[in-house]
Amino acid sequence: MVAGNGGARRVRELESFVSWLRGGRTQEECGGRGFRKRVAWCWQVEPLMELPATRRHVLMADGTYISHGHCLLVLMDGVTGEVVRFRWCAHETIAACRALFHGVPAPDVLAGDGMRGMETAARAEWPDTRLQRCLAHVQRDTRRDLTMHPGSQAGRELRKLSLKPARVGTAEQAAQCVFSQVGFLWLVTYFFRVSAWSVLLVIGCGFPCRT
Repeated sequence: MVAGNGGARRVRELESFVSWLRGGRTQEECGGRGFRKRVAWCWQVEPLMELPATRRHVLMADGTYISHGHCLLVLMDGVTGEVVRFRWCAHETIAACRALFHGVPAPDVLAGDGMRGMETAARAEWPDTRLQRCLAHVQRDTRRDLTMHPGSQAGRELRKLSLKPARVGTAEQAAQCVFSQVGFLWLVTYFFRVSAWSVLLVIGCGFPCRT
């Protein structure tokens, strides 16, 4: 009888803990110090998730670093936002990412932050899955490198180009976006090649030719 009552009490405490996590009330509104004392053990409970049985069209994977050297890897449905699987680790290594992906039906597309470890793990676990760079990470990295207001004309053109994918809504717009990006990158590559050859030509003209 004591064990049964203790089990029922634990269930109520866990329900209160989950309700606080998912709700909008503060700890003080739930009971303050007494509430924290009752649910302290709940932080040690690790949720268990069954492996998904259905294949998803798009999955998104990312890692979130928190204090005390912990990283939470999350795999979620790119269409519904449903969390499919998660895993705690120290760093986003290939082994940690493979453990996250292992057993999950291969999606058609995996969107990630571009980390090499995650891409290597995805190719090992899901060789037929297409990999796509997460647009939010692309834009964040672009802002970090170019700032919000680049000082050079080249920087402003690159930032303008990086904003185009966010406005894509149709297949035709996607094709135009890819074409403009490829064209711009070709021009940049051509410019640097011409500049490099011009420098070599000037240097070469400064030395007598040997026969």
